[in-house]
Amino acid sequence: MLEKGKQIQWFPGHMKKASIKIEEIQKFLDFVILIIDARVPFSSYNTFLFDSIKSKPKLLLFTKCDLADDIKTNEWIKYYESAGFLCLKIDYYDKNKRKKIIDKLNLLVTPKREKNLKRGIKRSIFKGVILGIPNVGKSTIINVLAMKSLAKAANMPGVTRNVNWMKINEELFIYDTPGILQPHFEDKDIGAKLALIGSIRQDILPLDYLYNFLIDFLKENYGDSFRSYLNHDLNISNVDIINHIGKTRVALLKDGKVNFEGAIRLLLNDFKEAKIAKVTLDKLC
Repeated sequence: MLEKGKQIQWFPGHMKKASIKIEEIQKFLDFVILIIDARVPFSSYNTFLFDSIKSKPKLLLFTKCDLADDIKTNEWIKYYESAGFLCLKIDYYDKNKRKKIIDKLNLLVTPKREKNLKRGIKRSIFKGVILGIPNVGKSTIINVLAMKSLAKAANMPGVTRNVNWMKINEELFIYDTPGILQPHFEDKDIGAKLALIGSIRQDILPLDYLYNFLIDFLKENYGDSFRSYLNHDLNISNVDIINHIGKTRVALLKDGKVNFEGAIRLLLNDFKEAKIAKVTLDKLC
């Protein structure tokens, strides 16, 4: 079990180094692209990092929308728009997503472009940075914008390690950065949510804490979908739910007992792939 009051920490050296680099280049930036996972639109908003560039025009990209609750995603977009953000939902399979992103970026830099034109500068260069926590699809967005696989994309946290300069077009340039987390999480539920979507390693938190958190959330918020997934009534304990998954979905151990850990990992993986339901873990108050 997770100790009461224990802070969850995962802030490797490359994250600290990148944070320092971002501070150094801030004065040169004309725009910022912030990426959040639509399944955790609050928990994946890195206050530690994002709030340090408040004065810059920002585009907030919602990724993994195909895995999130559509209604909740739209509610969160309205929330962030009311806070002054320019927002855009990203559908990985949308062939026009590059154009849509660039159109939004052009809106952000229009004031400076017009100011430069008045000063007689006909061709402007606009510099930005792309920020997000690990495993929110940042490298995929970079590849889309650069129209080539310049950034290594993988469905695991901590892949991008260096700060790189990327060209989008003749006007727009961006710094790529590694996924950066907050140094620690006071709210253990945020840590659980980020572990469930793969932004921090699952082994940082006890498996029993993760599966109990997920099952309780699904029972309360997506009961019909969860019941259909299990093909079983939900009026049983969480341990019995895992045992049911183990008996029906996972091979038993040699002694005939349920492969309990295997059943837990199957549940967690099925959640990640939206096989249970399209779930949004964060709630608007």
